[in-house]
Amino acid sequence: MATRNPLEISLANFTVVNGENHLQRPVAGGVVQGGVLANGQTQVTNLTFNTETKQYSYTNFTQMFITYAASTA
Repeated sequence: MATRNPLEISLANFTVVNGENHLQRPVAGGVVQGGVLANGQTQVTNLTFNTETKQYSYTNFTQMFITYAASTA
């Protein structure tokens, strides 16, 4: 993240059914919010969890990553 803040974006969620010892298939119901899922789809969202207030909300970030000056070496 470009700035220090209490917001976190979920990158992975998995379900293990009570009494079973493996992930439920299809993983994430076949839809993920980040990354790639074989035989699935990626659905990007800005849903964030505030670790201070314990609330979920949609957040629009003006800058996601720290940028550095170009190297001239």
